[in-house]
Amino acid sequence: MTIVVGIAPGHSSSSAVHLGALLARSMKLELVIAAVTATGWPLAFSRGDQEYQDRVVAQAEATLAEALALVPADVAARTLVHQDPSSVRQGLIDVVEAVGGQRLVVGAAKSSPIGRISLGSVDSGLMQTSPVPVAIAPRGFRLRDGQDIEQITAAYRGTESDSDLILGAATIAAESDLRFRIASFAVRPRRMATSGVGQDYENEVFEEWRQTLLSDANAALESAATRTELPKAAEVVLGIGDDWDEAMAAVDWNQGDVLVIGSSSSGPFARVTLGSHARKIVHHAVVPVIVVPRRAAEEYAAGGEF
Repeated sequence: MTIVVGIAPGHSSSSAVHLGALLARSMKLELVIAAVTATGWPLAFSRGDQEYQDRVVAQAEATLAEALALVPADVAARTLVHQDPSSVRQGLIDVVEAVGGQRLVVGAAKSSPIGRISLGSVDSGLMQTSPVPVAIAPRGFRLRDGQDIEQITAAYRGTESDSDLILGAATIAAESDLRFRIASFAVRPRRMATSGVGQDYENEVFEEWRQTLLSDANAALESAATRTELPKAAEVVLGIGDDWDEAMAAVDWNQGDVLVIGSSSSGPFARVTLGSHARKIVHHAVVPVIVVPRRAAEEYAAGGEF
């Protein structure tokens, strides 16, 4: 079993490599850094085409050598170049299946602000086709010396698939002696002034809404407690703000934190699909995010890995 990091030939993917090393170290797995090159262009194969492909492979190997130099000495790692006739996205999926990948790690798009996550075209495509959880590194993410995962935060959105996700994440945290918490994120409803509703009533409605979120999240934690041993530090936190930046900032984040979120209930059962709520959480996250396909939630409930 391995952790697979996908990198683009000729481009820096240091954040993804650092996150892959963190996961490999914490899960005690081998790290495979893969560069995929498409072989479908040019259409007419000739000696010139072969020279072009050779240059592309050489560039990929040079990029992989730079990436490998970032991996700490205590993490077993290797590199590979995979040529795919269709697309980079499919090539990465093929690599995951070939090397027994447990997680596929990618970096945020170049357009992402430092410390944040924006999804590029390849990343977005992988969200729809990956058979394994996809870990996304915020732009600029760096691994500290000797750093391990210290806390798992499971995002609770009130969906049916969240129950298995929370159960599995709690089990992993307890077995690995990690801190664990459930976090529910939401944007405060708009003011109701235009409807003629008074401020006092608006505050009352908001407080009832907040208490409902808190009650539902605590119920999910209590349900998990009946099926597995919870970590001693298990807790529920709410991230609420006037916008998504405020909502995410309302929760404390530290080095060694990872945010785990389940995929949408829409789309194929075995695939990763982000709904609008989940996509907002990913986009505004300030720590690495692991998106879990619905299929994998059952494995989490049985005591899977991060």
